[in-house]
Amino acid sequence: MASANDGKPALDSQQMDLYSRQIGTYGMETMVRLIGLKVLILGCRGVGAEASKNIALAGVHTVTLLDNAKAQYKDLGVNFCVSEEAVKAGKTRAECTRSLVEELNPNTRVLVATEATADLITSHDAVIVTEGYHNLALSEMNRINELCRNRKPIQSIFILS
Repeated sequence: MASANDGKPALDSQQMDLYSRQIGTYGMETMVRLIGLKVLILGCRGVGAEASKNIALAGVHTVTLLDNAKAQYKDLGVNFCVSEEAVKAGKTRAECTRSLVEELNPNTRVLVATEATADLITSHDAVIVTEGYHNLALSEMNRINELCRNRKPIQSIFILS
């Protein structure tokens, strides 16, 4: 990824070709912001898997997934990233989602985290909490929201879906 003079990421010719449709839809300024974006997704059931796929295909820099639950047969009908082989191998839903998202866009860095620490949350530009997150308690949502709002120099986006 190239870098513009003002320190923001810039698109090189390969990215311009790859993301030409997104550039036409979003515009160049938005696309430049997207390729520098780091997104944390908490919960990799149906909504988390779909969100991670769409965000990676849009061209973001990094998607970090957190879901320590082992993939189960019941996930086969909800998360298109989970396969029968993954269930048998004892993979987590986050690991299953990472595998597919990496295939869909090898230019997006896909990481798996195991704990929603303050450092993890504040190191991302956007945090998406889905129905698959293991702790949907109001106190946890408030904690994540406060971390996002207090992030410096700019706030993180907090989405509860």
